[in-house]
Amino acid sequence: IKKGEILAMENGKLAFVEKDVTKALIKITKKLIRSGSSYITIIYGSDVTDETAQAAFEALRAKISDDIEIVLVNGGQPIYYYLISVE
Repeated sequence: IKKGEILAMENGKLAFVEKDVTKALIKITKKLIRSGSSYITIIYGSDVTDETAQAAFEALRAKISDDIEIVLVNGGQPIYYYLISVE
């Protein structure tokens, strides 16, 4: 792990390391989706601007099935760029 790299965690374990936050968001979200998944909540933190979060949301929306609903929420959490819940 190097300075500036993003850690993607899945259930408390390191899933992968990525240099770009949006790429990490898309990759980990796709990894979390299971058969029957229908709802994704993306909660963005205090270090992510509304504009950046919206752009990441749109990039994710383009990569995920239209059958899955995605909701973007400003959580304001201080540590994590994004928290993701897939149901």
